[in-house]
Amino acid sequence: MDLDFRNSPLQAAAFAFLTWGPLPPPPDTCTPEDRAVPAQKDTGRLWGARSFALSRRRTHGRSGCRRGTRANKDPRTNDGQNMDHEAAAIGFWVLLAAAVVAYAFTWCWRSPYGLWQATVYFVTLLLTRVLWRTQVPPFPLPLGQGAVIVCNHRTSVDPFFIQIVVNRYVRWMVAREYCEHPAFGWFLRATGAIPTNRRGNDTAATKLAIRAASQGDLIGLFPEGHINHTDEFMLPGRPGAILVALKARVPILPCYIEGAPYAGSVISPFLMTARVQVRFGELLDLSAYYGREQEPGVLGNLCLEAMSAIAKLAGRDDFQPRLAGRKWNR
Repeated sequence: MDLDFRNSPLQAAAFAFLTWGPLPPPPDTCTPEDRAVPAQKDTGRLWGARSFALSRRRTHGRSGCRRGTRANKDPRTNDGQNMDHEAAAIGFWVLLAAAVVAYAFTWCWRSPYGLWQATVYFVTLLLTRVLWRTQVPPFPLPLGQGAVIVCNHRTSVDPFFIQIVVNRYVRWMVAREYCEHPAFGWFLRATGAIPTNRRGNDTAATKLAIRAASQGDLIGLFPEGHINHTDEFMLPGRPGAILVALKARVPILPCYIEGAPYAGSVISPFLMTARVQVRFGELLDLSAYYGREQEPGVLGNLCLEAMSAIAKLAGRDDFQPRLAGRKWNR
């Protein structure tokens, strides 16, 4: 396998570290019979092919074997050099592991999260940066400003790609069955997810999201309601995010995730590699509609506007968003 050390400084450092030290001498390929043949003496000024042949005999002998000028007569020296290389390799990986642990401990100590949340976040950072090679822009909101983030939904790990950008919690509204799942419910609870009922209006979850956004927190919502398994760009939307933003009097931040991994199951992204890119749009100011959430058509029209903003981030200006049901247009 060819390795391009120019694009991988870590591999270049490992290669240089492992190959440090004196190189073993070349093997002596001469047999005892070849060594017994005396080299012919050049008694005159020789030219052409005869001179070339005699010069080769001086170096290689009659049979053409190369006399090992640096031949190692003691095999124990080679064993010692091999042990030196093994010790160098072990030392390199020990130093590398120690550096990673020291960096993780320093980051967790300085982060605004608790120790457990910081550990979860650090694992998320490694997954998104190494396994999924995520490219993210600077987060456009200052610390302490509340907002509702709306995003397309193509995979179960979509919140990971947004969480690594902001240096504070993003409280996602997640289906209650996921929050109560024995395998990964603990993870959602550690990240501050808000469990909500998939069917019908969950008044308690909505009030909790409104209160958190009004206090300066970030609330994450997927207007599509669930993962999009179809070939359509986005599924019909639900205006729950608009209701939370109007009640909390905070803006809407559209976001688009491109290239997220997914193969049909919740754990499939962890078994896949990807190249993900995150884009944020301009804030949608809803101040003109504060207190008007009960007016006919307000929630539905603002939801369509937010979904159109997501489509523009993907370069889909021709996309015509739809609403899930007719009651939002009334």
